[in-house]
Amino acid sequence: MTARREGEEEPQSRAASLVAAGVSVGVVGAIGAVLGGAVCPVCVVAAPALVGAGAYQAGRARARRPPDTQGSQGVTPPREPA
Repeated sequence: MTARREGEEEPQSRAASLVAAGVSVGVVGAIGAVLGGAVCPVCVVAAPALVGAGAYQAGRARARRPPDTQGSQGVTPPREPA
């Protein structure tokens, strides 16, 4: 496993940040559409791209975790007696 640099975010945290940014851009675009009657082209492209990138990174982070730290999704085999 690679060592994490000081100040580097956890992959799951980075994924959540991307999803939150995508949702935020989507909300701003929706408000602009309601109030202004037009949709920002950047919002139409950026919102799904950010949400998708966050979902992809979350999946990769989940797949890279060792089996014993996957919580209820992973099954840890029982230990054999020493």
